[in-house]
Amino acid sequence: MDFNTTPPPNAHNAAIYASIDSHSPGNSPPSGFLSVGDPNMAQRQAPASYAGIAPMERVHAFLKTLRKKDIEREVCIEALRDLLDGLRRDVADPYALSQALDKLAMSGINRFPRLGQTEAFAHIFAEVLKIPNSKALQDKMIDHFSSDYYVLSHDGLGSYHVVPAESMIAVFDEIFNRTIESPLIKRREILPFLALQLDSSHWIGDQTWGALHGRPYNPRPELATRFDWLLNEMARLDDIGRAALSTRLADQLFMLHCLDRNLVLERHQRLLDYVEALPVGLQSSPRKTLATAIRWLPEHTRRATYDSMLDAATRLTVGKGEALSGLPEAMIGLSAGEQNRRLQQWKYEILPTLDLSDQEPIVAGLIDAFSKLAEGNNPEFALTLALDTLNKTSGGKGLNKRQFDYIIRGITDKDNLAHTYSPEILERVLDLGRDIPLETRERLLLDLERWLELRFVNKMLGKREQLFLPIQARIREERAELISFPLLNLDPDPSPLTWWDDPSQRKAPDHTNSERRRRPIVDWVKARLRRQ
Repeated sequence: MDFNTTPPPNAHNAAIYASIDSHSPGNSPPSGFLSVGDPNMAQRQAPASYAGIAPMERVHAFLKTLRKKDIEREVCIEALRDLLDGLRRDVADPYALSQALDKLAMSGINRFPRLGQTEAFAHIFAEVLKIPNSKALQDKMIDHFSSDYYVLSHDGLGSYHVVPAESMIAVFDEIFNRTIESPLIKRREILPFLALQLDSSHWIGDQTWGALHGRPYNPRPELATRFDWLLNEMARLDDIGRAALSTRLADQLFMLHCLDRNLVLERHQRLLDYVEALPVGLQSSPRKTLATAIRWLPEHTRRATYDSMLDAATRLTVGKGEALSGLPEAMIGLSAGEQNRRLQQWKYEILPTLDLSDQEPIVAGLIDAFSKLAEGNNPEFALTLALDTLNKTSGGKGLNKRQFDYIIRGITDKDNLAHTYSPEILERVLDLGRDIPLETRERLLLDLERWLELRFVNKMLGKREQLFLPIQARIREERAELISFPLLNLDPDPSPLTWWDDPSQRKAPDHTNSERRRRPIVDWVKARLRRQ
């Protein structure tokens, strides 16, 4: 499947991307950085009450609006954006603008609702970055709002915010520049978190499918440049930092694949070279992530890369199981015939040679990958292999909550309706999941029941299809037993109850010895209801 869904270039996009990538990692973004941003933002006008008002007076007027209690975060943020748009458009004096933003930040951010303070900091900080020679104010804001800066450098704003993408990228660049000038311990801490923020949803404020590997989406072109910045910093880190950063960057190769498939191969090889130079005890986690990324490599290189990484992982003396556990997902990028051959290799050549402790991570890898394998017998083969291995490693304990959830979701995935599973494997999954918490089991059984109904709706049931009927009946019976007691008492002829009584433990009314004092209003309502 072609995941290269990058939209064709146009004049508007070219202007945006040129304005962002024109500055190097060590330089701050130029003035007017956001002038070619979102057209909706450019068209939005400042409130009429701001017209002709001095910058500092505008800030004071805005701060007064924040004194209101119970004001919603969205309302505050929208008003802040209007204020900043007006200041950027009307104030040409950098000193006056700097003074206004200083007052706005120091007196205003803490007045926002708590959940909106970090977003307000990002809005104002991005505007400060555009002012020439504003490093002193930048340092002041970072020192005064260190907790908000910490959130931006470690977690970002997530997928739901209204900060313009260009502002978020400018903030990202500034955090990166400050981080690479920091001591080693700081770089080792922050750079892996910045790698996580390469997902475009952190920049554009909209939830994307970037977190779900395998679903195409349009990452922003700036991602490739920032990826390379982080990759170049690998040389300046110690072994612990390289292990952490290489793991995070390998996990982001999917987004480079969506942007341009030709970008992936060279960067995958560079990361692999760094990982192979690490001490053996630090290689397992990044090797696992690089193995899962094999499916995003050009098709003609996948099989050779798979074989070389398999050989290298089997030679490890520490963490062999974790390093191997990414290879089942790597099989997704191979042909159906190759997948079947590799599964046979796992069953007869690889797993029997491993210790039980090294087989446990591979069970998780097989469970994660089985539903994404090619049509035919491969998905059931992989699932059966996972269950057989689990039986050996757990001593027959069965599936835990995560494993049962992943298996049922894999079977019932709407994108994989062409996959078939035998009644025997479904019954085995149900047997192994008996110890799952009742609420989770009831929900997953409902998903499985709906999946079976969808597969056989409007179809003539042949001999094979009829084998699933006992499974359906079993699922319905188990769900009926698991359904919790109804919240409403719908008994048409209930026995008399006081308002505090437990409906599940009804008591015979005793008006002589155990008469309880009731609230008069409750008795009155019940009496009126009985008369109707």
